[in-house]
Amino acid sequence: MRAKLFLISTIVMIAAAGAAWASAPIATPADGMPAFETSGPSMMDVMAEPVYGIESFPNGDLLDSIFAGADYLRTMQADITEDNAGNGAVDDVDPDDGGWNWRTTEFSHTSAASSTNLYGVTARGLFRAYQMDPRPEWFISLRDAADRMVEAGPEVIRSATDVSFLIDFASLVDPVDATAYLDGAQAIWDRQLGAYGAIDSLAMAIRDVRYGQGYANGIIPWDIGAWAESARKMDEAFPGVGHDLEADAVAEVLFQDSFNANPGYFDVYGRNQGNDPTWENNDYSWYSIGVAGLIQAFSAAGAHTDLLPGLQATLLECQYEDGAISDQYGAPADFNARDWQDTGYAMMFLWDYLPHTPEVLEALRLGGEWLASTQDVSGGFVYASSGNHYPEVGSECTAGMIASWLAAGSQIAVNLSEAGPINCGDAMTATFAFDREDGTAGLRGYEVTFTASAEVTFTAADIGDAGGLGGGFFQVIDNLDGTFTVTDAILGDTDGLLDDADLFTVVLTPAAEGEATVTVLDYKLRDPDNADITAELGGASFMIDCTAPAAVGDIIADPGHNKVKVHWTEAGDPDVVSVEIWRGMWYNNANGLSAYPLYDDLGTNVVPARPAVYGDLPPVDSGEWIRAGTVAPGVEEFVDTGMSERGVYWYEVVVIDEAGNPSLPADANDNATSYWLGDIANLDGDVDVDDITDLGATFGLVSTDVDYDFDADVGPTDDWSGYGIPATDLIIDFEDLMIFAMNYGVVTPTAKSPVGDSPLVLAWTRIDDLTWSLRLASPCPAFKGLRLRAALPADAEAFVTAGELADKQALPVFMKDIGRGGIDASLAIFGTARGFDGSGEVLRVATSAPVDLGDVEITARDLNNGRMTFSYEGEGGPALPRAFGLDQNVPNPFNPMTKIHFRLPEEQPVRLTVIALDGRRIATLIQRSMPAGAHEVTWSGRDDSGRPVASGTYFYRIDAGPYSQTRKMTMVR
Repeated sequence: MRAKLFLISTIVMIAAAGAAWASAPIATPADGMPAFETSGPSMMDVMAEPVYGIESFPNGDLLDSIFAGADYLRTMQADITEDNAGNGAVDDVDPDDGGWNWRTTEFSHTSAASSTNLYGVTARGLFRAYQMDPRPEWFISLRDAADRMVEAGPEVIRSATDVSFLIDFASLVDPVDATAYLDGAQAIWDRQLGAYGAIDSLAMAIRDVRYGQGYANGIIPWDIGAWAESARKMDEAFPGVGHDLEADAVAEVLFQDSFNANPGYFDVYGRNQGNDPTWENNDYSWYSIGVAGLIQAFSAAGAHTDLLPGLQATLLECQYEDGAISDQYGAPADFNARDWQDTGYAMMFLWDYLPHTPEVLEALRLGGEWLASTQDVSGGFVYASSGNHYPEVGSECTAGMIASWLAAGSQIAVNLSEAGPINCGDAMTATFAFDREDGTAGLRGYEVTFTASAEVTFTAADIGDAGGLGGGFFQVIDNLDGTFTVTDAILGDTDGLLDDADLFTVVLTPAAEGEATVTVLDYKLRDPDNADITAELGGASFMIDCTAPAAVGDIIADPGHNKVKVHWTEAGDPDVVSVEIWRGMWYNNANGLSAYPLYDDLGTNVVPARPAVYGDLPPVDSGEWIRAGTVAPGVEEFVDTGMSERGVYWYEVVVIDEAGNPSLPADANDNATSYWLGDIANLDGDVDVDDITDLGATFGLVSTDVDYDFDADVGPTDDWSGYGIPATDLIIDFEDLMIFAMNYGVVTPTAKSPVGDSPLVLAWTRIDDLTWSLRLASPCPAFKGLRLRAALPADAEAFVTAGELADKQALPVFMKDIGRGGIDASLAIFGTARGFDGSGEVLRVATSAPVDLGDVEITARDLNNGRMTFSYEGEGGPALPRAFGLDQNVPNPFNPMTKIHFRLPEEQPVRLTVIALDGRRIATLIQRSMPAGAHEVTWSGRDDSGRPVASGTYFYRIDAGPYSQTRKMTMVR
């Protein structure tokens, strides 16, 4: 059964008349209907004498109990206009001040002045009854109380419930009359804040005073919570001046006292100062109204709402099976702790502030039954032990029974096919349903008149029978004024519809953006005897939103092992509800499979076409795009593991708003491989030795060769990185080697490696007439690989080997010459962000006959596979040096061998000798004519007789025609 809406704005007000009270505002109901006469017997004439403890309405209509409770409150009021309660008809001794006594044994107001702190709290039940049934006599009672409160002023009337009541009452009267009551509420508010400085100071003062009175229990949050509610009402009446913050401040005082302070005056969840919950323990009296007060404060302020489910559970644990709420923690079975006031407050706040879940609605139903069953025939609630009854308690119980009725009453509801909003391409179905109260007679027939706002369109043809009455009779009438009337009835003998049922449906088509409303204007419900059935009228509204959310930006796809990680940037539209990630595969059109590994070299390859709008996902004529997954708004990444084949995948990201509108396409999409380039041997997610072995086996082959491996054709890539898209070229060569080298050991994408600013300087050294050495002249950490190519005469062969620099590296170095009729040597060091360490010989080229390497071509790459510019030591290229030079030996110190490099600008007779410190010649390393160029000679640490020399310092000297130079070196054995 659906809960009924309690909307003050829909109540039809009835005009009231009566003598004006000169010192207070006299309000009239908002619709200005004619005045009414007040005559007939007084309440005292029709009320029986109280019978204590009996069940007056054990199985009766709950409405009877509610109206009896409201009449009781009217009777117990000290009237002003002498025409409301009638309690002074015989002996008018009340003070005519519009208020209520604190307690009494008589069913009329005494001669004592009304209690000034009871006006708002006691009027609450009467106010809610008037909302249900706007009886004129009840309006006068409410007006008498409100007028007296305004006349007495904030020094007399100054509680939180007084503020709330004056604001509520102002909603019942016309705008002119409302001003005086709103001003009265403002005056109370200003007086209290003026006295205490701030609302939280007032709340703390209430807490401390109550504790000082011995009430370290539920009275504290009960009293304080009302100020949070009144602050919320003040914010609604006077928006934009900070009353919402005052509600927060009140809630925070209660949070600190009840949850955060140790010990707090009221410690919720049955832990109050560590004491046991027994009747004798005063800390636990009024426990349930304390929990209710916390619910009121946190809900009204919208603060600490995460605590509400726990508070709800605690409050429901305080309910007995018969529906009564205990005033102690839990529902103690060892003594009767049932309490009217705790029950009334619990039911009010369960209805007002908590979700109407099945357990809450059941608690409300049981509570209402218990209150009605324990109500006195007077309409009040009389304590058998003393004969006392309290109008305040009667008000709270009446309000509680109203909450029960609202939770259980029959209703014509309008249910929507979805919550909305919807977009202009969708339709909304509104289902008009009958929600039957258990005590309602069976439904035989209905007539419902309704309308919908201009944001939607429909015709009589869009209205259909939902079959609730079995299809006996169904008729739709277009009233030609924007309203329609639907009629249906069960034909023949029947007990009527005894269950909830859907009556009819309306298909609504969006016509414009905005809030669309469906309103039930009038109804007739009849039982099998053709008697009226009363029901609450529901309505529904939903938003129509046809504006697409902003597109995402910066879509980036990163490769992975059997996955692709996609990330993007959202625009931050507030109504986004989901983000969809769509995948398109580069595929072979012939069979619909992945185009891996040939891609653009496959004649039938197809790149998925980008959709013009996201309404084209997936395209009608192909399965190019598949929704890979969905994430929540604000989540700006997604790891796609749903692909079944290796390949290149494109990604689009679609933002969906609450109405189902998809965003426009982003400025650009992105793509990535679902595997690491170079992982070809075991497909295990690593590029390791096994993969390098496979690379070596196919290196230098073209696609027509028998042992060619298409998987190894991974370079170059579209961005030259190891994570780009392969631009396959059907040959395994240097470009593929560089991709393998960069990805060696890779398990995740990394940013580009810094390459620094160390220049790449190479040097050619001529070892002899047939041997050349290419050296890295100085360390260059960014240098990762090179390719050397040169043409050779037809009768010459070349043998290229890795130089000594490769042996110095901690990670593997790959070198292979694939030249056919020439030199085509590739070399690279493996490892992410790893370049060559140190300097020295990179390659050595030996030829079968003297050749000129002047036309040699060298391509060098850095850590990111970027092309490196380089220079040769001396002049550029393998050309001859312009100047004579003798380099420092390498290594130095040495044991037992070292290399000496020197350069000759032209051919000269050369004598290179080793000399001891005392000037003795130890060894002659060269003594012959040498050609121009760079040269290298090795000394093994032996003298001319072949004997090892001792450790120590030596000189080496070169004499070459007009040139001579001496350097020092050290032998360490």
